[in-house]
Amino acid sequence: MKIIKANDQAIKPRGKEGREVRFFFNEFVGEFDWLMITNSHEAKDRKTKINVGDHTHPNAVEVIIFNKPGQLVINGELFHFDEEDTVFLEPSDVHGASNMDIHDCTCILLGKGEPQKG
Repeated sequence: MKIIKANDQAIKPRGKEGREVRFFFNEFVGEFDWLMITNSHEAKDRKTKINVGDHTHPNAVEVIIFNKPGQLVINGELFHFDEEDTVFLEPSDVHGASNMDIHDCTCILLGKGEPQKG
């Protein structure tokens, strides 16, 4: 696991284009067979708290970018995240969250073989 707080992320201007690029995560992660990008957020018509059961991705690494402040339990420890904080999870990292009012994150998975959720 590696946590990259928004304050620690590099932001670089793109010259005459009038824009900036934020580097949420920039590391070599090896060779993979597949890439999956999802957005997980609260359902508009939900009537309960949001729960994401504890799980792993046994054959994938995962990068989670928090689009809104949130929380995540990783390997039994609770972490709180601000908007644009990023976490890198290894295949063995057990993660999930429960009893949330707000939930909005982008999940990027890179894996080998068939996608699995454990």
